[in-house]
Amino acid sequence: MPDHRILDTEETKELGRQLLLDGHEVKFKLGGNSMFPYMIDGEVATAFRIPFNQLQLSQVIVFEQNNKWIAHRLVGKEQIQEGLMLITQGDSITRLDSLISEDAYLGVIVGFSCHARHYKVNSWSHRAYGRMMTNLRPFPQFLIRLYLKIRNRLRRL
Repeated sequence: MPDHRILDTEETKELGRQLLLDGHEVKFKLGGNSMFPYMIDGEVATAFRIPFNQLQLSQVIVFEQNNKWIAHRLVGKEQIQEGLMLITQGDSITRLDSLISEDAYLGVIVGFSCHARHYKVNSWSHRAYGRMMTNLRPFPQFLIRLYLKIRNRLRRL
């Protein structure tokens, strides 16, 4: 009988990173609401690694920051002395993330599942939504933050 053991969080992240680097899709559960309403807490996202220099604005990328995997929208690119850096932002967050280097980049979201339905992000409507969130920022992010504040207050009543 084969040995069985449970992987800890670090081992799971390292296995996921290696699978992405080897050209496999990786599915993982989302935590938090930084991408609300596009993707929400508890959904399962599918990531796939494409070359760093082929990433396009408005795609949702996965990167590691502060020892966590984060999925946020690519809203800009900046060439600095260290090389090409990515500028990302959550759809419901009004501030930008720290610059993302190629070393922190893991992959791009290619789909996600919610309530037994699977969504592919290469559809026309998903691309249009991503472009709107990128090109109109920070206006959509402020509206989403306002909605979430109102919703949370109403839930407390």
